[in-house]
Amino acid sequence: MSKWILAAGLALGLAAPALAEDARYVIPAMGVSCGGSAARAEQAVSNGTGVQSVVADHREHTVTAVIDEDATTIAAVVRSLNDAGYDVGEPRRVE
Repeated sequence: MSKWILAAGLALGLAAPALAEDARYVIPAMGVSCGGSAARAEQAVSNGTGVQSVVADHREHTVTAVIDEDATTIAAVVRSLNDAGYDVGEPRRVE
């Protein structure tokens, strides 16, 4: 009987806390205006813990970052861009 209860609990996800999903954000970043500045923005963000991927688009002046919200926050990503000299707008979470 106890094996059945354990199996049911595991199936329902009751035995372990839920893990946060990776979250994708698009961040307006003025100053990302050429391939070189896009590469520098990507480097600034990718150095952070919990950053799964980052792509800077100099045509759209944006940085798209996928982060593990168990390991970092979007505020930390924004801080990295600010510290690298970019004027950052409000991040928008996208699915």
